[in-house]
Amino acid sequence: MYVEIEGHITRGNEKSNTIGLSYENHIITRYPNKGNIKDFKHTLFINCSIKGIVDRLNKKTGEFIKKRPRIKILEIKSISPEDRQQKLF
Repeated sequence: MYVEIEGHITRGNEKSNTIGLSYENHIITRYPNKGNIKDFKHTLFINCSIKGIVDRLNKKTGEFIKKRPRIKILEIKSISPEDRQQKLF
């Protein structure tokens, strides 16, 4: 299923190639559809609009998962007009 949601990116994990997004008091795990999260490093710790596809398959067994879906990232756009460094001052 295709989704577009807005939230705050809270973490990036290069080992698991995942990004955590805070959305309605939950952290949703996201991963790139292609490539590496290093491509999205500029979006860490800012408010973003994310487009993606909900993935409910277990990556090891291929079985359907009801809880904790993951989202394949298609596109991330910043919704904060200011630069992150300007917020510090």
